[in-house]
Amino acid sequence: KNCSLTKFSSIIKIIFRGAVEEAEKYAGFYRVHIHDIEAKDNRSGGGFFGRNKVPGGRTLSYWCFNPGVAMQAFIHLKVRSIILTSGTLSPMDSFAHELALDFPVRLENPHVINPDQVWVGVVSTGP
Repeated sequence: KNCSLTKFSSIIKIIFRGAVEEAEKYAGFYRVHIHDIEAKDNRSGGGFFGRNKVPGGRTLSYWCFNPGVAMQAFIHLKVRSIILTSGTLSPMDSFAHELALDFPVRLENPHVINPDQVWVGVVSTGP
């Protein structure tokens, strides 16, 4: 149970970090989700033939749907460099806006696949 209280304490600290103005600014990006967990067999238990039931329950999740909120922690920590790599970050302007960070140095390369190597179509029936 102590582990659960520690996790809950960490969540509360994340939610209410910083100034009141900052918390109010980001409050709309969070959502609460409660979902049921079904009971299931646990083979590593000491029950009948090494099985016992793991009880079900509910999980309370507090999700942030704005990556910029998490990235603000880097600003407060005075991080000087972040390297982001991906094949799908383009267009960079919208990506930088979404992360709420300024990217003064950017490197964008053209696609490595030629247009004649791509086929787009609809398969209406399968095998």
